[in-house]
Amino acid sequence: MQDANIILHHYAPSPFSEKVRLMLGYCDAQWYSVISPAMPPRPIVDPIVGGYRRIPVMQIGADVFCDTKLISAELSIRFSRPELNPFVDSNQKILEYSHNVDTSVFMAGVQASKPIAMLAAVFKLFSPLDALKFIKDRAGIQNNSSVKSVGYRRANELLEQHYNRMEETLKSTTYLFSDEIPSVADFSSYHNLWFKYLTQGGTSLESKPHVDAWFQRMKKIGHGNEIEGSKSTAFSSAKDYEPRVIDSACLNNSNIGKKVAVAPDDYAKDSVSGVLVGADDYRWIIARETHDFGHINVHFPKQGFELSLLS
Repeated sequence: MQDANIILHHYAPSPFSEKVRLMLGYCDAQWYSVISPAMPPRPIVDPIVGGYRRIPVMQIGADVFCDTKLISAELSIRFSRPELNPFVDSNQKILEYSHNVDTSVFMAGVQASKPIAMLAAVFKLFSPLDALKFIKDRAGIQNNSSVKSVGYRRANELLEQHYNRMEETLKSTTYLFSDEIPSVADFSSYHNLWFKYLTQGGTSLESKPHVDAWFQRMKKIGHGNEIEGSKSTAFSSAKDYEPRVIDSACLNNSNIGKKVAVAPDDYAKDSVSGVLVGADDYRWIIARETHDFGHINVHFPKQGFELSLLS
C-alpha cells in the first residue's frame, strides 16, 4: 500500500491554518484540503480526532497531528526540511520565539483590533448566523482561557514592539533566523501579520519597509499543490490505514499503556482521551479505538498541553 496522503482539516480565515498552508507550499507538497466549520461541531474531523477543538489538524492515514508546532515537525521530517522542526536542539531559540509569537503575540493581535472593526470583519467573513455563532463561541473560549486580556491599548503596544524588533532584525537578514531560508519562526510571524491584514483590511507597513518586503517574500511561497478533499477523503484514509509504527525511543515513559487525557493548557481546553502509546521529550501519542475507523493515533506536542491520568 502506498503512503497515505496529507490531509489538512482547516477553514479559510483561520490564521494557524494559513501558517500550515504556507509551510505546505514551502515543501512543494501535494495535499488534500478538507474544510471544517470555524467552530464545533465539526462532523468530519471530530470523529477522527476525538474532542480536540482547535484547527488546523493534519491527518496522514490513521495518524492525526494536533498543534502547528507538531505539524511543522512532521512536515520537516517528511520533506527533509530541518528548518521547519522547532524541536531539534539547535532550534531551541526558534522554538521559544515561535511559541511566544503563537501565544502572546497572537492574542495581542486579536485584542489589538477595535471591537467595531473586528465585528465588521467577522460579518464579512461569515454569514450573519455563523457570525453570531462564531462570536458566541469565541467569547466562551476567552471566558475559560488562562491567557488574560491585556486590553486594546496594551495589545497595540505589544504588537508595535514585536514589529519593531522584526524590522531591526530584517534590516540585516532575509529571514528572521537566516539569510538563506525561512524557519518555523518566519511562518509563525507571517500568519500573525496575515491575520492583521485579514481583519483590518490591508494594514499599512510603510513605516516598516523591511517587514513589508519580508511579508511579500513569504506570501509568494503559496500553498503548494492543494487538492479539494471531502468527508470521504478523510474517513477512507482513517479506515484504510493502520497507524504508523511507533519508534522504540517513544516507548520508555512509565505511563505507557495507561488511560490518559490530553488538553491544551491555555485556551480551548477540550481534551482527547485514550491510551498513552508513545512519548518522548516533545510529544505524546494517544491511541483511540473508534467504531468507524478502528485504531487512531493522535499526536500532541508537550509544550502548551497537559496530560492527566484517568482512573
